[in-house]
Amino acid sequence: MLCARLAALTLAALGLGVAVTLLIRGEPAGALTLLRNNPPVVEQQTGTGCALDLDLSDCVTNDGPCIWDADDALWTYLGTPRPFAPGASLSLQVCVFSDWLSHFAGMRAYHAGPGGGQAKPYRLSITVDPPGKTITKDTTTKDSVSLCTQTTDYDRQAILPEVPYQGGGGGVLGHAVPTTVTFTITNTGKRAIIQQIVANIEVSWGDNIIGCVK
Repeated sequence: MLCARLAALTLAALGLGVAVTLLIRGEPAGALTLLRNNPPVVEQQTGTGCALDLDLSDCVTNDGPCIWDADDALWTYLGTPRPFAPGASLSLQVCVFSDWLSHFAGMRAYHAGPGGGQAKPYRLSITVDPPGKTITKDTTTKDSVSLCTQTTDYDRQAILPEVPYQGGGGGVLGHAVPTTVTFTITNTGKRAIIQQIVANIEVSWGDNIIGCVK
């Protein structure tokens, strides 16, 4: 079994001073990039005008660890340990505040390093909770595959929970559903996988690097 540990990954993205924490079971994820408006206004909650206004007293802002604004974008990757034991899983969780604007969530996996030997099976999965829906794709170390989904987009008239203050200087609290997106790689075979499996991961406004949308 892989040892479970909590890895805190923090990046000041393009000088925006954004802090992000990811829960990773197994090995740490790779370099993380998070792009966010400055000031970090949640535009779909209070309008695009807030992003141009120095007075944030009537704006919803988010300087916390979760994706929320329509323009937020997170990119990172997972790399499995070598060897990757039979039945072992490696997971990464990203938090999102879901409202009436959904966010794209996807992963693209391939094997890094020498590619010789027999193809070994493994599985990609993405779980969005709520609603607790999981999608999966079975593949092998001979293939490069993508798996994509999106967070729930709630009706604009729905009564959503009030989100506690997330920093950034805003004077108004927004409403959204706290959501967790979990990306997982699992060795479904009976043998260890010697090659390292690398999965690029994106949670953002659209498919920019994964390749599900042609």
